[in-house]
Amino acid sequence: VLSGYLEQNKDDDSVYYRVLANNSSFDKDLLMRDMILFYFAGHDTSSHAISSCIFFMKKHPDVIQKCIEELKTIFGEIKADSIGEHLTPQKIDELDYLTYVIKETLRYDNPATMSLGYQAINDVTVCGVPIPKKSKMFLCIAASHYSSKEWKEPEKFIPERFNPESEYFTSPDGTPVGLNVFMPFTFGLRNCAGKSLAMLEIKVVISYILLKYGNKYELDPEQKKNDFIRFGVGSQFKTKITLTE
Repeated sequence: VLSGYLEQNKDDDSVYYRVLANNSSFDKDLLMRDMILFYFAGHDTSSHAISSCIFFMKKHPDVIQKCIEELKTIFGEIKADSIGEHLTPQKIDELDYLTYVIKETLRYDNPATMSLGYQAINDVTVCGVPIPKKSKMFLCIAASHYSSKEWKEPEKFIPERFNPESEYFTSPDGTPVGLNVFMPFTFGLRNCAGKSLAMLEIKVVISYILLKYGNKYELDPEQKKNDFIRFGVGSQFKTKITLTE
């Protein structure tokens, strides 16, 4: 279906055709596989992150109120039918507190609790553990995000821990949190290719919802009182909210 659409709607200025024209290492089959991968890999993860953010903001009244106040400060009073016109990249970049909230959501309830697999290309020892060549390994993202050695009160939802001026910004012993401890998109040369797009997408959707509805939505009472609920990929829970115009 996707291949047929691209053939019928050829746009020489699109990324797809520009890559084909300028990079001989890519062919149509490889590009098609990458496009399908990006679509499915980015669909569930972003929607889960947005759902989690909506849920945990509402569960913490002070957090959602700070987000609304920041949005009003930056965007002012705007009509519901013109919100999209005001959500420019420049304005989105000014949303510091909302960025803290999104990062805390990704720490507290990251869509993926484990990384994709890695394979050791040589024998290696990590933290005293020998790993033979060709062994397959996975990073436990959840363990890193809840490490009491790196985070102050990791079991609590505290967006301020990403604010450099906050007391929660450092680890319990006062040293900086480890460079790669926060890794919702993993890290290194093979980190998530959709990282920047995902962060922008989440900011835009959350901003739109709060600008249009503010605090006028309610959570499912049973979910709200569950302190252990999470909405990552594979979770049995789905966010249930009721919006009020």
